Amino acid sequence: MQLASALQQRGYYGTAAKVYEKARLENNNAYEMELANAYQLTGDYDKMFEHYLNHLQRKPDDRQMIKNRIQTLLRYDVNDNLNKTLKEKLILKTREFPDNEMFAEFLLWYSMQSKDFNMAFIQASALDRRFGNAEEYLLEVADISLSNKDFETAAKAYKFMIDNHKNGAFYLESYNGYYKSLVEKEIEENNSHPKVWKNLQKVGVKALEQVGVNTSTVDISRLVAYVTAFKLGDYDEAKTILNKALEINYSDLSDKSELKLELADILVMQDFIWDASLLYSQVESDMKYETIGHEAKFRNAKLFYYEGEFQWSLTRLDILKSATSKLISNDAIELSMFINSILEEDTMGFDLRKFAKADLYSYRNEYDSAVIYLNKILTTNYSGKSPEYATYKLAKVFSNSGEYEKSDSLYALMADRFPESVKTDNAIFEQAELNRLKLNDVGKAMSLYLKLMKDFPDSVYTGEARMLYRKLSEAE
Repeated sequence: MQLASALQQRGYYGTAAKVYEKARLENNNAYEMELANAYQLTGDYDKMFEHYLNHLQRKPDDRQMIKNRIQTLLRYDVNDNLNKTLKEKLILKTREFPDNEMFAEFLLWYSMQSKDFNMAFIQASALDRRFGNAEEYLLEVADISLSNKDFETAAKAYKFMIDNHKNGAFYLESYNGYYKSLVEKEIEENNSHPKVWKNLQKVGVKALEQVGVNTSTVDISRLVAYVTAFKLGDYDEAKTILNKALEINYSDLSDKSELKLELADILVMQDFIWDASLLYSQVESDMKYETIGHEAKFRNAKLFYYEGEFQWSLTRLDILKSATSKLISNDAIELSMFINSILEEDTMGFDLRKFAKADLYSYRNEYDSAVIYLNKILTTNYSGKSPEYATYKLAKVFSNSGEYEKSDSLYALMADRFPESVKTDNAIFEQAELNRLKLNDVGKAMSLYLKLMKDFPDSVYTGEARMLYRKLSEAE
């Protein structure tokens, strides 16, 4: 089609499209890709997608090429217009051709690209019911939903696998994921209702009775122990659960290490500091080149901090600053900066010891004691870094203890009184989340997300703030 190509090169895109349309009719629906490209140049995205999908129907082997082209287009879709058009087209195609697995799979792919995980689950479950053997799609939807903190969709997808694929290859994996989704949802929402945690403990115990304590149910054992210890305060029962799981021979040392970390955390809660340190050190030694080994080293460094051994803590934190895991590296840098900042002002470490005590009490959910130590710092310090750190930590303590109004006020104070603090962007984001999840003030949450985006464009929270702001805007 030299004529159409020449017209396009000279900028006559509409005329080129008409030439291709005529050629398509004369050549048994060929030139779909050329037409899609021509309509893209004219800005008629409705027809562009129509021809891409027509080509997909005729030549399903070209699906990856079409996905790549659409991905590139969507990357520059600032106003979300292309997304809406493509979604409408795909939904119409799946309704027009309900037995065409290709269109159903393509809508599933699009839903994952746009992070509409609920739509992705609906498509994956529909594929499974209609065509069977969609377990891998379902597992992908569940795992990615969980990693994106869409806990409800993750739980639905895992539960679908449990209920419909009892003999499937991913049955035990789905059980782990299902329970993890339920627990992490309540952790994320900072749920403090004992009934919720008691019910989750029962769900986990029942799951272990049903699928057994084995190498494939490590996550369930670990999370049941976490709920039992950290949310219900029954440390001995939690240790019994973990020790039973630790009796199994593991081919993968990382599974055993996860259980040891949880056990060490519980020992910290019980004030068995050096027993905990020994377990952390074992995991460090066994997994020294793995992320979990770095995590153990970080938790050990925090133990030294809690105990007032600040130089020992800094030595370990300095090693972790170059850890391969960005999250652990950032946590190590943050704690190291905090310790050094306070020691610069108080070389004897009097204030830092109060901070360490407050952090340990907060870790143990002994919030009243944490508040006492933080208030001691605030009543004796009027300048330097101590007041801003104490204010921020006090806001977190009140948030964790369910005193949301007090927390909200202190987070606001951070932004007003300490606008240059390294913790102010944290405070703004956490205040926004507090208003969204606990105080049910969506308008205030949105204004705080917007403030973060405008005033702190380089913050690690800005990306998530932008996503949440957009989500709340669409829901209005």
